[in-house]
Amino acid sequence: KWRQWQAFAMLIAIRSQPHNLAERIDILDRCCFALTLTSEQRRFADVIGRKIDRFARGDFGNLGGFVFKQIQHDKIRNMLSSQLPEGGKRSTIVRWVEAMHFGKQAPRYVLDPQSSVEHVYPRNPGQHWTAFEAGLELTRLKALRELLGNLCVLPRDELGNAGWDEKRREYMRFKSCKFAQEIAKTKLWTPDIVQSRTSRLVEATLKFLDLEVEKD
Repeated sequence: KWRQWQAFAMLIAIRSQPHNLAERIDILDRCCFALTLTSEQRRFADVIGRKIDRFARGDFGNLGGFVFKQIQHDKIRNMLSSQLPEGGKRSTIVRWVEAMHFGKQAPRYVLDPQSSVEHVYPRNPGQHWTAFEAGLELTRLKALRELLGNLCVLPRDELGNAGWDEKRREYMRFKSCKFAQEIAKTKLWTPDIVQSRTSRLVEATLKFLDLEVEKD
């Protein structure tokens, strides 16, 4: 979250040469997103504080001095692959991953407070999702619902618990929404697709983060 690392970003902006400022801010953004997946609030603040002290002495280092242990890297993978927690952290994760797929310039809807994180298979499916639910236990369905592969960002929350056909038509309307458009190209929404899409997004995110992992 920006407020947690804006002091470091401001220090980088003051001390960095124009030719490498963007690269350094990008490194900081990627590393701090990784930290949100591996650390609790207090530890996150401690890590950032140490990096600020180090950089204040003139040493940015490789990847801003951030090094992740293998256990942390595994924790990132597990967090992205598992049910995402309720609340702000889930919103941060989904928005960051969707923004990542736009490269350097993400559109406004990704961070707009009026936009929402949408569940494709919804919280209250009613009778609209019997084909998706066929043969699955309630606990499994709840887990699938909260996977990264079942989520996307929409400019506004208006689809609620609609069935797949209706949602798919609406997703097609959101031309600027990358994930909604990708989902709309799928003829059927199934548990296997949710799982495979989750795996694909996890691997793409880990590749994009490109973290320096310290060998045990």
